[in-house]
Amino acid sequence: MRKNWVLGAILFISLALNFVLAGWVIGSNSEQMPERRFKQFAHKIQQLPEPTRSEVRDIVQQYRPQIRDNMNEVKDRREEIAKLVSGAEYSREIAEKQFEDLRKKTNETQTLAHKMILEIAEKLTPEQRKKFLNRNKKL
Repeated sequence: MRKNWVLGAILFISLALNFVLAGWVIGSNSEQMPERRFKQFAHKIQQLPEPTRSEVRDIVQQYRPQIRDNMNEVKDRREEIAKLVSGAEYSREIAEKQFEDLRKKTNETQTLAHKMILEIAEKLTPEQRKKFLNRNKKL
């Protein structure tokens, strides 16, 4: 009997710690992820040789304002949806419409980012492309 109680207590504590850890990891990374990805992206651009670096910077500067605006709009829409769904004035129809608009804006943002990546890829050698597009490798 005592053995079952101890085993149950250990299992409960382990489960509770896993939930706390998962919440901490999800909460800490979700807000910092775009900034971290951009810093990694900027670092990879810095590692490129000139004149390729300048060409890539020009491409990024062309797309960056629109991508940043879209990302801010996506963030605002997520906050609006959270308020709607958690608020007293909840409406499924309105929430579904807002989620649809969010998906469209997210897709638009990803499409812009993909176009930018494809334009950058055209400026790089095959070896540079391999390293540049691999998230885990430095140039």
